[in-house]
Amino acid sequence: MGTVYFSRVAILISLLSSVLCRMEAQAGPQFIRHLPNLTIHRFAQDKIGYIWIATDNGLCRYNGQLYYYYQNEPEDPTSLPGNRVSDIRCDENGTLWAVTSEGVCTYDSRLDNFRRLLAMEGLDRAVFNGNRVVCSGPAGMALFDDSGRLLAEKRDARHGPAVLEADGNGFLWGGVNGGTVFKYDNNLNVCDSLTLPDSVKFLSSCRDAEGRIWFGTPAGVRIVDPDTGTPVEADDPLNECIAAVSQSEILSLTAVGGTVYIGTQGDNLHQIDIRTRTLKKNIVIGGLPGLNYTSDFSCCFSDSENNFWIG
Repeated sequence: MGTVYFSRVAILISLLSSVLCRMEAQAGPQFIRHLPNLTIHRFAQDKIGYIWIATDNGLCRYNGQLYYYYQNEPEDPTSLPGNRVSDIRCDENGTLWAVTSEGVCTYDSRLDNFRRLLAMEGLDRAVFNGNRVVCSGPAGMALFDDSGRLLAEKRDARHGPAVLEADGNGFLWGGVNGGTVFKYDNNLNVCDSLTLPDSVKFLSSCRDAEGRIWFGTPAGVRIVDPDTGTPVEADDPLNECIAAVSQSEILSLTAVGGTVYIGTQGDNLHQIDIRTRTLKKNIVIGGLPGLNYTSDFSCCFSDSENNFWIG
């Protein structure tokens, strides 16, 4: 494993700096030395190798030394649509997609600006499903092709998933608060559903290396087998691992190879090796400035050089 980057360290230092205060008066993207906000929602890496960081106050591109900072400019229709960036993803063509508080956009690297695709509040996640992109949230779901063309919109109670994952077979699985998981086809039509026990609220999700869908809830982890459409009855070792990390709210689930990383609210970051059914608890040790075991772990990411990023 390469270097571990603890983003909150840089953030806390930035709060002591006057640099951001001076830059707020400037228009357009700008270089800054420290991240602009304490809340990080997602990391992504583009085809050049830059790391992009979605925050509650804009989008940053990190080149290894400085952050290039993008934010909404009310008079510029090619700027970021909204400053709260809840999700970012790079597709197979290298295009960066961003879901913001004011809608969905893609980044144009040639012009260094953004193409706004849909002005819609209430979307907070993006999922790739083959050559299609689905953005979802409490407001509904929006389906795009890989060129950014809007194909469909759904705005009803069944199409407002709090979390959403693609299963690798062309179907999507969305957890709607209240405990119901809906199965959608590639046109966003509902084709099945199931109810998970004690899952009133969905906080996070991922698909593991064996194709199963993991859901994080305030009551721990729940797993669905998309082949059967039923909750997984885990074998004893895996069940023991899940029970050991299900004492806190599960804020993030990240699958990297055969490992699932589990970020909690105030109860450290843990990892489960799904091949060996073993658990490693408390990855973050004490003594790290700006980050400790009582932090809320909202996202993590492994880049192309196996550096591990934690937000």
